[in-house]
Amino acid sequence: MDSTITCIRSFLKDHKPLLFTAQNSFHAYGVARRYHLKEEALVAARLTLERSLNFDECGEDLRLISGADLIKLRRYREECTKVARYCIGQLKTSENAVYRGSGFYAYSTVWCYDHFLNRVSDKLSPKLITDREGFETALKNQGYGNVSQANVTRICESVRAEVEAKLKVAIDEVGIVFGS
Repeated sequence: MDSTITCIRSFLKDHKPLLFTAQNSFHAYGVARRYHLKEEALVAARLTLERSLNFDECGEDLRLISGADLIKLRRYREECTKVARYCIGQLKTSENAVYRGSGFYAYSTVWCYDHFLNRVSDKLSPKLITDREGFETALKNQGYGNVSQANVTRICESVRAEVEAKLKVAIDEVGIVFGS
């Protein structure tokens, strides 16, 4: 059976277009768990972070996920939320953030970190937390008076890129405990 699992894994990794996507992530998670494919289940679980864990999102795919595996997925997502909040909080209080300047510039960086912390409440994926379009819209809605919009954008884009990179690493380290 090891050779069969190796072939399946190779097919899943090499298939173009990718078979595991955010759109089919709950389905993929259920199938991977049913066949005890832990690595693939973790990949699918990470993709579920781009979707809400509710009936409207999961719908028909819920029939493929056992109650125990659904609880494990929920716990995984809760752990990702904790990790994301901690990661952004650490970045916000780091010497790097404080060093970025004083006055308006310090205010801008703090605003950026707070923006991302607020997004963790309903977005779990690093990609969604730091969504460039949503971020730019929120940034434009901030009143900065006489300060150059180009300076604000440069500072905040730097923070956004840093947060996105750190979040990806932090969330990639979160695992799921599947048991036997």
